[in-house]
Amino acid sequence: MQPVDGLIPFLETLRSRGKKLALGTSAPTTNVVFTLDSLNLRNYFDCIIDGSQVKLGKPNPEVYLLCAKGIDLPPNECVVFEDAILGIQAGKAAGCTVIGVSTSHKREELSDHVETIIDNFLDIEKSLDTFYLDK
Repeated sequence: MQPVDGLIPFLETLRSRGKKLALGTSAPTTNVVFTLDSLNLRNYFDCIIDGSQVKLGKPNPEVYLLCAKGIDLPPNECVVFEDAILGIQAGKAAGCTVIGVSTSHKREELSDHVETIIDNFLDIEKSLDTFYLDK
């Protein structure tokens, strides 16, 4: 198991800029704990919402609304990075800006659902303003 290329430097950059970070997933708690701890990612997130904390799964926006609340921001000030179509729909329904990540689906599959798609996080930190994160 490995993080998406460039993810850790990207998270470190956001943290150094004082950004609040939340993780919203439909995965069960045991999977989330295993993944975050195995990849040493837990400390990057101010709020973690997993499948046990939501009543309605994606595409319902509940998970992202809880994330926004957990970091004390309105959803329209949040950016969601999502690799699944139902997750993209959930992020949009929550009122967040959504960026597709082509790790689970090809760019062509995501292009009907989002305007912005990234393949990984390698180049994103060089152009944070493009991704609404330099504010």
